[in-house]
Amino acid sequence: MLDVCGQLALTNRAMLHTPKISTEPRKQRKGQRKAAGVASARRLLKDHLGWIGGFPRFTHTGEWQWMMPLEADHGKRFSKRLTPTHLSKTDRTVQKLVRDFPRALPKLVGDVNVWERRVQSLITWVKLTILEHQPLPSHLFSDGSTYSTAIRQQALRCETEHPKLVSLLSALSWVYYIDSQPLAKILHSITCNPQAYFHWQQRHLITTLQVCHLVGIEGQKTDSILHLLKEGISQVGLEENTSHETDRELKAFVFWLTQQDSGIRKHAVKFVTLASSTSREFAITELFTTIQALVLLPSQLQSAIARTITLLPSQPALRLGFLIHFQNLSTESTRTLVHFLSGFQEYVTASNDTKALTPWGNIAQYRWSNPDRFLLHNVKPTSMIPDVFRLLSQIHDREERGLDDEEVENLWPLMKLGFTEEWTLAIALRLRKSNLLEHSV
Repeated sequence: MLDVCGQLALTNRAMLHTPKISTEPRKQRKGQRKAAGVASARRLLKDHLGWIGGFPRFTHTGEWQWMMPLEADHGKRFSKRLTPTHLSKTDRTVQKLVRDFPRALPKLVGDVNVWERRVQSLITWVKLTILEHQPLPSHLFSDGSTYSTAIRQQALRCETEHPKLVSLLSALSWVYYIDSQPLAKILHSITCNPQAYFHWQQRHLITTLQVCHLVGIEGQKTDSILHLLKEGISQVGLEENTSHETDRELKAFVFWLTQQDSGIRKHAVKFVTLASSTSREFAITELFTTIQALVLLPSQLQSAIARTITLLPSQPALRLGFLIHFQNLSTESTRTLVHFLSGFQEYVTASNDTKALTPWGNIAQYRWSNPDRFLLHNVKPTSMIPDVFRLLSQIHDREERGLDDEEVENLWPLMKLGFTEEWTLAIALRLRKSNLLEHSV
């Protein structure tokens, strides 16, 4: 009897101390399965339904080719030849997606019934054209089951007021047939900037549709991109014998933007806004190369650079020059460069005139003779870089003539002597008056 009781007691004690089985791994596996389902459905959409975001481009002979603004082979190929095989594959893929991904598909396309109906309509139109040679509709805005009354009226008003934009509006009616939500922003932007859209429609309908895509995602934040299009027009002109370098760079940059995730695109548009200018000397090629490097920097450094640019005078080429310059400096330690930019921001804010930028006078001409590398490499600890800028600001307040880059570099050796701030300022002013501050201290 005692043995039985003892065994029961041990069993009960063991049960009390048995660890509970965690449900976390189960939840984690469930989440992984959901993510895998969404990824698989997205891959099927891209591989076999990518063409449905395109539009037919008609030739003067009535023939057409299918254009895909956001699908390209290394940014070069935007057209696709649709065949009955493509359409059959699309049809089977739609059925597979609806059947096998009932939870993942709504996350990607919204209302599955609406999406399926619209895709089937596109397949039917194209199939009738390929197999029975029936003409494709020139535009789809007349489809009241897809486009709301407000969108159709907005499109009609835009076509009436700007008849030269009919090719763009026709393409938009196809591209956004499946998902019409971004169209309100796009049509509003076209109404506000008809001339920019018209010129680019003439030269690059694909690029114009890519800009429309960006407008649909970002809204008014892409006004700076439209500004770049106007700048490109003013530089390239519409004559055939003009240089096409800027033209090519604009096309490549706009396409690059469409391929980025929302975070990178947001930062890129921000830097475009900061640097863009109405000057005919606007260096578009340099801007694009610089921005593509800036958006890869740590977010803390991006924010510091952006804030610094906003504090500079709005002069042609000056902001772009500093943007390129700060990107060149980004090879330095992030922490060191943030200290530098903090001091530079205080200096520019306190000085508030162009004379204060004399040591950086060559930057607007994209020449890099300035004191920054010296300060970044020699001021130790780097947290004292803002102190150098404060001394520079005090000298600036007392001198009519701006310092040159060598004079700025020589402030740090003076500070290392260990005098008080007042004595250091007095010595610097005396040396400058005697034209000695520009020589090594």
